[in-house]
Amino acid sequence: MAAEVVQCPHCQGREVVRYGTASNGKERFRCQRAEHCGRTFIRAYTYPGRTPEVKRQIVEMTLKGSGVRDIARVLHISPSTVIGELKKGQCALPGQYRRRGGVLSRRGHDRGPWCGGRRDR
Repeated sequence: MAAEVVQCPHCQGREVVRYGTASNGKERFRCQRAEHCGRTFIRAYTYPGRTPEVKRQIVEMTLKGSGVRDIARVLHISPSTVIGELKKGQCALPGQYRRRGGVLSRRGHDRGPWCGGRRDR
């Protein structure tokens, strides 16, 4: 029996452990790189709006001027998924995808490279 290596889709780390099951019975995993990642994930999502690639595309398409309904139609996801991701998205920089200060929020856009959180003093 061959062991399959599971890799974190967020940080590409291989320090991953099983972390129970989701409500639909699929195995959940957790990244052990707590100082860098520490996120939980499922190996194969059923709904495409949950994958990190689609989440990045939502932010990039918004920055290029696409509307919510247009993004939903192109990516085959719900408009409420698009709005929810933009609200909890990042600081409107597609290369630095983090979960602080959403693209639609007013705070953080004029404050420089940090995303509305605490500044390192």
